[in-house]
Order: sequence, then C-alpha cells, then structure tokens
Amino acid sequence: MKLFEIPTKEEVHDNIAAFWQPKQPLAAKSEHIFTYRLHWGPDQPKSTSLARFSRTGVGARGDNATIFVLDVIGERLKSVDPKILRGVVSAEKAKIQNIVTQPNPATGGWRLSFELLKEKAPVEFRASLMQDNEPISEVWVYRWTP
Repeated sequence: MKLFEIPTKEEVHDNIAAFWQPKQPLAAKSEHIFTYRLHWGPDQPKSTSLARFSRTGVGARGDNATIFVLDVIGERLKSVDPKILRGVVSAEKAKIQNIVTQPNPATGGWRLSFELLKEKAPVEFRASLMQDNEPISEVWVYRWTP
C-alpha cells in the first residue's frame, strides 16, 4: 500500500490518495480477485506495549511561534520513572524549542509540548517519549503546513 500526498496551498483540499502496488506486474487481459481489510482511526490500533499518541493540539504562541501539545496514553506510562522520562522531537529545516514532558492527570497519561518558530515551508515532525535510551511510545509523525 502506498500513501501519496499531493501538495496544496490549503488544507481544505482533498489531497491524500492511497493505492496498492503489487510486487509483480499484473498480466493484461486477465482476471484478478483480491480480498482486503481496512482499519482506520484509533478504534483498531495495532497491538503493542508502546504508549500511543491520542491527541494533537496546535495553537499560536505569540507572533513568531506555534505550540504543539500532544497527549500520550497507555499502560506502560503507569510504571515510568518521571525523572528519566523525556520527550524527543525532531524536524528538518525548522527550529524546535521549549520541549516539555509532564504528567496529564486528565487522561492518566503524559503530555508532550513544544514550540516551532515560524517557518514558511512545510515541516515534517517526529516525536516520541523515551526512558533513558528506550522508546516507551510509538513515534508521532506529523506534517505542518503553515
């Protein structure tokens, strides 16, 4: 399965397409029968011991920054040592600052927040929660188009 994003100037345009590409080319003028199953959204997450990102919030932070607030939930977070838990955020061609990781009593999980200094180009983010050098959450991947 391939996921393809067509760049647009506004996020309101339907610009995401998914298609299947077989390993071997299909023979012309022959019949092909396929069976497949689709899973969509957080109702059918893959089974994993890693904590998962359950919410993404985005807002203005003054005139020159955007704040991202991510909620993380999962059983694994209940036994985490808060002294060595840290959020890791990366983005190419962008400046990230003020990475904060803190408990979230409302969800029983954790909250990871960070600021992006104003950027004109689309920015690809990656974030996760780490305990020492071990990941305890899935990797959050997000594309921001200002």
